[in-house]
Amino acid sequence: MAHIDPVGTVVFPILGFLTGFPLLGWAKPVQTNPLRWRDKTRANISVSAAGPISNFILASIAFIIIKALIIGGVLFPIGGFFTMVVPAGAIFPGASQAAYLEPLAKFLSVMLMLNIALGVFNLIPVPPLDGSHVLEELLPPSMSAAYEQIRPYGFILLYALLLLGVFSAIFRPLTGLIEMLLGARRFG
Repeated sequence: MAHIDPVGTVVFPILGFLTGFPLLGWAKPVQTNPLRWRDKTRANISVSAAGPISNFILASIAFIIIKALIIGGVLFPIGGFFTMVVPAGAIFPGASQAAYLEPLAKFLSVMLMLNIALGVFNLIPVPPLDGSHVLEELLPPSMSAAYEQIRPYGFILLYALLLLGVFSAIFRPLTGLIEMLLGARRFG
């Protein structure tokens, strides 16, 4: 609850859903006290990388469960049905399986693709995303100061990347790779 921003976490996603216009949402940042950090560079990178790393851990857990259920014959992959909007169609239960497996399959598909999308998105080095904090720490001081000047324009840059289809170009190959690893699509 501490991270919910009324406009960025509630209003913008609802407006985006209702209008179909691609709106980016946001949350309140994690509160940290830099005065308590011994190694400021390492601590800033660690704090910034914590979110994407947790997304990749959750995606890995979902992937392992899905793959185990596919190998066990409980779920079956179907090709080419992951989408970035509703990523819940790449696996389905067999005809003789229990009815509760369909919502489980959808939940696991959403958990997998949403966490991959969030993890990769947050690593993009555009302010205010986590990747920008990591890049800023790795740049030499002169370049870091210049990079800091684009911070006020970060949301404009993110919208430009969204409208130009850059995110689709990043996520489409990832989606194909996940489908291939699950057995839902052949490579190539």
